[in-house]
Amino acid sequence: ASIAVAIISKQDIVQIISNLETMPPSKSRLELIKLENDIKIIDDTFKSGIDTFESALDMFAKVSAQRRIMLCKNIENTPAKKLESYHSLGARISQIADKVIFVGGTDLEKARASFVQAGKERTDAVFFRNDVYQAITYLRGMVQPGDVILVKARNTQRLQRVVLALRQWKVTCPVKVCNVKVHSCDECPMLDRKMDDFQNRFILPYIKK
Repeated sequence: ASIAVAIISKQDIVQIISNLETMPPSKSRLELIKLENDIKIIDDTFKSGIDTFESALDMFAKVSAQRRIMLCKNIENTPAKKLESYHSLGARISQIADKVIFVGGTDLEKARASFVQAGKERTDAVFFRNDVYQAITYLRGMVQPGDVILVKARNTQRLQRVVLALRQWKVTCPVKVCNVKVHSCDECPMLDRKMDDFQNRFILPYIKK
């Protein structure tokens, strides 16, 4: 759309392309975040349809890293053959990632099984059932200099909490599914609140623990 407007405004096409190349990615859409010790995070926590998994993995395969680590939640709106989708996902991840952390429902155990069956060690695929904070603790304990971490989820799953925790933000939010109308976790006033605060009658309708 922006290119169309620029062309109608009679701007030079070469300059249009040059300008677009300098644009940063949208927030939480393959957003690159650099930490200390040459550790990098690719935050892709806005959408998690199977097509977005494929595009994220395509890009992840091209990234230079000491180790590629993927952390993901469930596929959003899986196709009719859900079992096959998760098995295919696990096999695809095994081709690209050295290690994977699954955080979510039991369907991800199918992806984990395929990851291992593809020739990976079982210890390289970890499953935490909907426990973001177990994943944070585990990831903090195993990350090494030069690692690149792809974090993949959809916005309401709020896996961006992992990204913020790795950036040393204070994160306490316990929700599993969030319908609070904020674009990202770093904009949410509930991000670092006490557990009792989540019992507020105005907050409860928007969250699922």
